[in-house]
Amino acid sequence: MKTLNIPANLRALLGGLFDLQFKTIITTQMMPLIYGLAVVLSALASLYCVAWAFGESWWMGLVWLTLVGPALFIALITAVRVVLEFVLTVFRISCYVEAMAGQVEGIAGQTEGISDSLPRIKFWKSFTSSTKESGNAAPKKAETEK
Repeated sequence: MKTLNIPANLRALLGGLFDLQFKTIITTQMMPLIYGLAVVLSALASLYCVAWAFGESWWMGLVWLTLVGPALFIALITAVRVVLEFVLTVFRISCYVEAMAGQVEGIAGQTEGISDSLPRIKFWKSFTSSTKESGNAAPKKAETEK
């Protein structure tokens, strides 16, 4: 009995497609496939429009073949590329935020250890109590001026 020799990246991609708990993100791995499919579909759509234009008239077909068809193809590919790069950027930002969250947790643990060994500063208590007193004293001062 022969076993199928499936490449590891294809096996990971197929495994990710059937991951019902969404533990792995495979969108970034599928980008080349999605872009290739978009190029093929854009070419087919442009060729269909050129064929339709030739069906309408010979001159219209030539205009579509030389000007409008290639412009349509480039516009479709550009739009798909921009959307895919946006999606890829969002995923990269997500990865960076996860990495930063891990670093923040590590820093928080270190600062808690440092703050426990430092003496408490009583300055803040005196500052907040004097602010409350001065807030109450200001109306009394205004009343004495009248």
